[in-house]
This record gives sequence, structure tokens and C-alpha cells, in this order.
Amino acid sequence: NDDPRYKGASSADLLEKVNNLIKEKKYSVNNADVVVIAEEPKIARFVEDMRKKISGILEINSSNINIKATTSEGVGSIGRGEAISSYAVVTLDAL
Repeated sequence: NDDPRYKGASSADLLEKVNNLIKEKKYSVNNADVVVIAEEPKIARFVEDMRKKISGILEINSSNINIKATTSEGVGSIGRGEAISSYAVVTLDAL
């Protein structure tokens, strides 16, 4: 996104804002499945801390957060270490 409002924004702050929007619509996050694609840094040692941080923001149990890491096998800007990408799928429950 090239919106200047988000330049340098904390991802935790953005996630909290999104969670508030979800709650305003009378939903809650049930679980999240996240994939991080990066050559470096290797995130395995950070996964548990990431799960705890995300679950705290989303106000759900950390067991409902799944984080996986993979690489792009040296292909493209991610493979050259110039970028990191991530994808998330979240299921919501109606309140």
C-alpha cells in the first residue's frame, strides 16, 4: 500500500485497528493461519512470541494462531533477501 498514513506504522497497531473494525461489525476472530515467506531472518525461534503477541491483540488463545515460515528458494526479490512477504487467512465468528 502506498497510503502515506501507513508509512512506518506498527503492524501491531494496524492489527488492533482491524480487530476493532471486526468487533464493530459484531464478529470476533476465531483463528488465524499465517505464512511468512523470507530467506532471512529465519523466524522459527520467534514464532511462539509472534503467536502470543498476535493472540493478545486479537483477544484469542494463542493455540488458535498458526504461523508457518517458508522461503522462495532464492527466487525473486524475496529470494535475494530484498523483501519479505506474508499471507494470512482468518476465520470469524458472529457474536
